[in-house]
Amino acid sequence: MFRDTAVTYPEDNEVLGRWLGPAIDVGPAMTAKILKSNGEVVYRTTFRALTPEEVEDETHQTMRQLFDARIQGTIGNPACDEDFDNIPDSETPSFD
Repeated sequence: MFRDTAVTYPEDNEVLGRWLGPAIDVGPAMTAKILKSNGEVVYRTTFRALTPEEVEDETHQTMRQLFDARIQGTIGNPACDEDFDNIPDSETPSFD
């Protein structure tokens, strides 16, 4: 959950998003990249994990399923192991 500035008062401006990791090159040290349901990546310092109650709640489960479906419709299917079979080994550079 993160605060989305597009939502106006009196509605709660916490919306569901997916944490993508730290934003190393943007903002203060605790800034994170958050994926919105429309596929846009935003940078936020105010975000939180779901509470155990939210994880178990049927309403939140439905929200997460809709979020995943919307992301899949916008970005496409998630990557799987077979997508990387034809990529050459890049662990050791060759300096010949």
